[in-house]
Amino acid sequence: MSVARRFNARARSAFALVELPAVSKRQRTAFTLVELPAVSKRRRAAFTLVELLVVIGIIAVLIGILLPALSRARAQARMVACQANLRSVGQGLAIYVTNNKGTLPFGYWDGNDPLLSTPRPAFNGDRASRWNVLVMAALTKYGASWNSAAQTGAQNAGVRFMFVCPDAPREGNITNNLDSTNYQGNPALLVDVNDPANNFYRVRAYPIAKVRNSSEIGVVWDCSVRFDTTNGVWHPVNDSATSDNIDKVGASAGVRRAPYLYNDWNGGTSPINPNDSISLMASQASGAGGPAASDKNGWTNSDQQWNANNIRFRHVNDTVANILMVDGHVQSFHYNKKKQCDDPNVTDFKRKNLYVNHP
Repeated sequence: MSVARRFNARARSAFALVELPAVSKRQRTAFTLVELPAVSKRRRAAFTLVELLVVIGIIAVLIGILLPALSRARAQARMVACQANLRSVGQGLAIYVTNNKGTLPFGYWDGNDPLLSTPRPAFNGDRASRWNVLVMAALTKYGASWNSAAQTGAQNAGVRFMFVCPDAPREGNITNNLDSTNYQGNPALLVDVNDPANNFYRVRAYPIAKVRNSSEIGVVWDCSVRFDTTNGVWHPVNDSATSDNIDKVGASAGVRRAPYLYNDWNGGTSPINPNDSISLMASQASGAGGPAASDKNGWTNSDQQWNANNIRFRHVNDTVANILMVDGHVQSFHYNKKKQCDDPNVTDFKRKNLYVNHP
């Protein structure tokens, strides 16, 4: 070997200061600052306390969002069920009208001649009836008079539930009382033949063909009720079949517009505007344990005896009433709680939706 070659070999070996060990490809690619301990699958699946609290918080927020929506949905469902009840009532009315020479059923009759002088004879159950019994008889096999309906088991019939509003108070037995209903009729159309003074001295049934603007006139609606402690059931005060105290204008019971519920807008006690809301004034301004007599809104839109025989806005937080119109469709009307009971805009159920023309 030449001297030059020996020098170059010594020079190369002098620069190799550190001998690096051989490194495999897998070792070259692995790089970590901290060696992590091995963790079993069971230990990795467990939640930490922080993660658990976060999940619980998310669930609580979702519940807070969903509960009001579910509550509104249930209220809406009850209102729709009430509307279905009234549509069934409308079908019964239509069948009755077809079978009775085009006349609407009377609201109530005690079975005696309505023109008899007082004292009146005793209640005649073989002839007496009311509009809801007549509607039920038109739809089913049950009797049309008070006694015949009871003898055929109408008081325990499932069809009676179409007269029970899902939003009305439900304590007590509702299946053994023919007069247990949460709906009342328009006293100008479903005539109480035993009360001619309040029904224009007219004891004949109203011909449905004579009703003008039938799509705008209400015939049956949600009504106020009270609890009868004797029979343990909710029903209208005095079992009245019609809302005789609707659209009151005075502080005492019996102060009504004259001529009662006829659309003589410029006649009677004073001119009235057909586009004004009906009055929601209760039948009595005060009562035992109730508001002061000066508070005309004290018993407004309530279920007890001081708001007897009146329309009731009981749906959607006591702001909506369902009403069956003469033409058979059901419409919802609204009540503004912030307004006085006799404000012209307290509801959108106008006097033109209540008052009827002379037949």
